[in-house]
Amino acid sequence: MSLQEPRKHGLEREPDPCWQKRPHELRLRQREEEKKPNTGELSDFNAFSLDLLSKTGIDLSRYKQSHVKRRVRGLMARLGMTTYEEYVALLARDDARRREFVDHLSINVTEFFRDYDRWQYLQNTILPSMIEEHKSLLIWSAGCSTGAEPYSMGIILEELDPGGNHRILATDIDQAALKVAEEASYPVETLKNVSAMRLLQNFDRLGDRWRLKPSIKNKVRFMVHDLTVDPYPVGVNLVLCRNVVIYLTGEVKDRVYRGLYSALKPGGILFVGGSEIVTGWRALGFELLSPFIYQKRSSHSGLTDSP
Repeated sequence: MSLQEPRKHGLEREPDPCWQKRPHELRLRQREEEKKPNTGELSDFNAFSLDLLSKTGIDLSRYKQSHVKRRVRGLMARLGMTTYEEYVALLARDDARRREFVDHLSINVTEFFRDYDRWQYLQNTILPSMIEEHKSLLIWSAGCSTGAEPYSMGIILEELDPGGNHRILATDIDQAALKVAEEASYPVETLKNVSAMRLLQNFDRLGDRWRLKPSIKNKVRFMVHDLTVDPYPVGVNLVLCRNVVIYLTGEVKDRVYRGLYSALKPGGILFVGGSEIVTGWRALGFELLSPFIYQKRSSHSGLTDSP
């Protein structure tokens, strides 16, 4: 495996005369008006994005604007700020606030064995033959959030190949989420897909939380990594990248998929989220094994550069 060191850590209106006669048409008209972009706000946000890039190096153009704007508004509201200008100035001078901002660009909704039937498919259909063929697997959880995904994989590997020499690399842009992952202590809500037997075998109860046992925790190595700019590892057998790239723009999303392809060994597997489709998967060089499992072909001449 090769991976470079990550970067450190309105106005009132007159009543509409159509209301009594055609309420449905009026509601449709109101919804259409609500969908129209506020050009003034859009211009202000674009100016904020450019100012932020020039003063901090943070590039928001890689992310879907609707997602970023929600995040920015939330952070500004918490700080009592009302203008983009003062928020940019704060981010430019305050390292802690800047790290907080970058952390909040990601979404940290996570749980063990999310989409349980798909994990079962992975365990029963995909992994046994991979273990038999390679003996030692390198697995990359890209966008691991607070660790439920790579630890779920660790539990499965221990069940399939107890004591096996497998490595799990887990990365995320959010340093705060990675600290939670390192602690490996979770509320019961994140464990709803963990059977009682698995819970007793792999966790210790600690008050109202459950802490992962060292036998599973020690299988996973966590690192700070930005999928949109940082170099990718190579020689990976299985990539877990689930519900991460959906917040990226189309161009950046395509670049990330090319990078994930290049990270995989020939025959390697890409495991994506429940509603995700890898656009252009055939041109990239993938075979579609199921709606959520893609396999890298043994040989392909397509473009596979990392971001």
